Amino acid sequence: MSYEIFRRPLKARGQAKISILRNGSFWLSGAALKLFGDHQRTMLLFDQKTRTVAFKPTDGLEDCFSISRSRGRNEATVSGTAFLKHYKLISNESRSYLATWDEQEKIVKIDLDSPL
Repeated sequence: MSYEIFRRPLKARGQAKISILRNGSFWLSGAALKLFGDHQRTMLLFDQKTRTVAFKPTDGLEDCFSISRSRGRNEATVSGTAFLKHYKLISNESRSYLATWDEQEKIVKIDLDSPL
């Protein structure tokens, strides 16, 4: 018999990743969380043309969402159910994306057309 060895894909440790979870939350990896600095809130933005979700770190209250940091763990979540429903981005499965910092616009971005 001729067996083929299954090689498990390597997980990219240390990469800034944001996942959109089935429950409508955004999950931020520790590296992604660093991009938000000490900010406790974020604005959620969507560019329909490029299918890019952006997070604008802020300390404001209007039109903002709390960044819920996990105690004892270097990760956080942002509730995005209303945002995802509004733009019809809800999915039955969780997906992860590379998060990048846009220095010019001062936003964290994920490209929905490029899941990890």
